[in-house]
Amino acid sequence: MASSTNQFFIFVLFLFLFVLKTSASLAYHSSPDGLLPFSSKHVIIINKLVTRATLIVHCTNKGDDLGVIRLNPLDSFDFRFRVNLRKTTTYTCSFEWPGNTATFDIFRADRDDNPKSKYGVCSECIWRFFPFASKHVIIINKLVTLATLIVHCRNKGDDLGVISLQHLARFDFRFRVNLRKTTTYTCSFEWPGNTATFDIFRADRDDNPRAFGNFLSVDGGFPFSPKHVVIINTLNSHEILVVHCRNKGKDLGFRALQSQEQIDFRFHVNLRRTTTYTCTFSWPGNAKTFDIFRVDRDDNSKSTCGICKECICKEKYCVTKPLNPSMASSTNNHFTFLLLSFLFIPKKSSSLGNHSSIDGILLFSPKHVVIYNTLTTRATLVVHCMNKEKDLGIKKLPIGASFDFRFHVNFRKTTTYNCTFEWPGSKEKFDIFRADRDDSATSPIGVCRECIWYIYEPAPCREKRDGGHSICFSWDP
Repeated sequence: MASSTNQFFIFVLFLFLFVLKTSASLAYHSSPDGLLPFSSKHVIIINKLVTRATLIVHCTNKGDDLGVIRLNPLDSFDFRFRVNLRKTTTYTCSFEWPGNTATFDIFRADRDDNPKSKYGVCSECIWRFFPFASKHVIIINKLVTLATLIVHCRNKGDDLGVISLQHLARFDFRFRVNLRKTTTYTCSFEWPGNTATFDIFRADRDDNPRAFGNFLSVDGGFPFSPKHVVIINTLNSHEILVVHCRNKGKDLGFRALQSQEQIDFRFHVNLRRTTTYTCTFSWPGNAKTFDIFRVDRDDNSKSTCGICKECICKEKYCVTKPLNPSMASSTNNHFTFLLLSFLFIPKKSSSLGNHSSIDGILLFSPKHVVIYNTLTTRATLVVHCMNKEKDLGIKKLPIGASFDFRFHVNFRKTTTYNCTFEWPGSKEKFDIFRADRDDSATSPIGVCRECIWYIYEPAPCREKRDGGHSICFSWDP
């Protein structure tokens, strides 16, 4: 019995001496992370608040208070320690920033120094502090039938109740994304004859940088802000609205919108924050051009208009009337103009193919008229164009097809081409080219060399490739 006691005493003494020696040498020798006690750890906390506010940090464990630290944007705070023998080391930090407080275990041995942990073992434990994202969801009843919309939203721990929304009424709620970023709110929608269910917020879709092409910035603060522009036709006259939007690198094409119909497009603000989308709006007898999105106005926290992520445009635009032609010059003035202009005409008329005059200023301007079938009914368009000397024949254009012809403006600048347009149930006529309107420097709608026309049921609309905006005209009587 005494022998076994002595052996146990010797074993304990040996173990004590081993531990004592190990403890004395820890400053120079650390054990492998996650396998043995006394692992050396280095925790770094970086202030990455997107609001660029000051972050106040206070970290403690049972035996050590690291004090209160103030971190300016992108500043860091770090400390070092060793995991204890029982591997129960924990450091808890409290975080404060304007309007918010939070507490978090910045180091926990069972999570951060355990090979079996799903987060893995860290020797350099670097934490970038982002707050739990604050979210604001807004639901607007935009049913074109003007019916009442019944909304019921909930998540696992929160039922927001049943809400009845009249036309254009809204319902909103706020929350914070949870730590695991699994927050989801599901809404059911009911209106006469219909029901639908949709995840109105899902963290993996709506709070995930990868969901927006690896860049997700705060609106109005950084580049790459994701934007969604929606344009709705709310013309009181219930006429078709023709919309054409583009920026320097992208043309979104022409769209014809029935009353209350909408179009939308998405993009990110560029790095230099110069993104601009310009749209032309045309309807019978009217046209208007407007920057539908401009960074300095729509993604600028100092803008009087405020910042928009969902940029919804449904305003009615000012009316501009098409040109009413008039001939104001007298015969003598007209003769003098022709005589002066004649001095600038190339000596050889055969050289006109190589030397064209300046559009709208000199004679014999070369013109190219293109007519597109853009009927919203997708019917075949029958076109017949002619002038006093030339009949271009009858052309049948399927939807999206085009017909074109070229000519030079005559010596007296009176060139006119008149076309008739037929489709099921309708027949209209229109001067597709008129020199006083389309080749006059004083014309309010500008000069066109490439005179491109899009034919819609209510109106023909001209788009000029070499500058200016599109405009729609009334059919000729």
